[in-house]
Amino acid sequence: MAKQQDNPNIYWLKGFSIFLVVFGHFYASTFVVPGFDVARRMVYLFHMPLFMAISGFLFELSPPLPLGALLAKKFQRLLVPYLTLSAVIWGAKSIAAALSFNLQRAITSADWVAVALYPHHGFAVFLWYLYTLFVIFVLVGILQKFRVPLWAMGLLALGARFMPLPREFCLNLVGNHWIYFVLGMALSHVRRREGLFRHGLLTVGVAAAWSGFAVLAWLAITGSGRAVHWSELAASLAGILASWLTSVHPTLNRSLWLRRLGRTSASIYLLHTLVMGLTRYLWEVQIGTGSVWAQALFFVSAIGLGVYVPMRLQETFFARLPWLSRLVLGTTVRK
Repeated sequence: MAKQQDNPNIYWLKGFSIFLVVFGHFYASTFVVPGFDVARRMVYLFHMPLFMAISGFLFELSPPLPLGALLAKKFQRLLVPYLTLSAVIWGAKSIAAALSFNLQRAITSADWVAVALYPHHGFAVFLWYLYTLFVIFVLVGILQKFRVPLWAMGLLALGARFMPLPREFCLNLVGNHWIYFVLGMALSHVRRREGLFRHGLLTVGVAAAWSGFAVLAWLAITGSGRAVHWSELAASLAGILASWLTSVHPTLNRSLWLRRLGRTSASIYLLHTLVMGLTRYLWEVQIGTGSVWAQALFFVSAIGLGVYVPMRLQETFFARLPWLSRLVLGTTVRK
């Protein structure tokens, strides 16, 4: 926690990222939000890569640990919540299926294999991040044990980004996201040079980075063939850079609301789909979405409650029950 307090912009970045995650996970089976699909595709280009970069940034600032201690720590922090939430989501979806509710994805017997090997193809698809990040920590920890320098790790990660890897143990997702983790490690060294951010060109840099992201995202969404892979990578990197520059801007990073979300981002990430699923059930089955106003209220309430309820659960519930916090969040949280 101390390393995050020393870098308060991390809370802003986490809050910004987790809001985009909740926004991107909105789903309705009874109507379509105009323009939402394009917005979702743009968000998906960089919101999880940004989380990977944040993880790499914080990892590089942490005191080094022996490989065994590192893996034990990350197992508790990542895989314990992964297993706990997988069981909770299985139970919730089983109840929903028994009520004949229209699930976005039904549970099958193959899902239990997916939990162990490739969660992105299972019933709790959004939990792929925890599994993938754990594998990245294993990989980085092994490379650091053999004293592989950061620049060489970056070259390996870039090569893995374009290498066809199997889906088992999320290796394909590791290949797609490892480069962003290494980028975050590199940014930790840049961030220490505060003078780089104390000049009048920062605002221009923020505007240029977001403009560049918009252009690259459009190319990635509308392109075809192998060029799409490069434009997707470039758009992801531009989105990370734009977000990072915004977070260190002395005027643009003042949102206390986003910082509050950042402090509770783990709870929001792990619990928002359950809240949004219940909200969807209430609107689509109990209330109805036959009017434009009902659809708008459904959209706003699903995202709003998906953010607010987990945030309040952490601040008022998990903070008082450390054992439950460790089981669900992988760590204890402060009041």
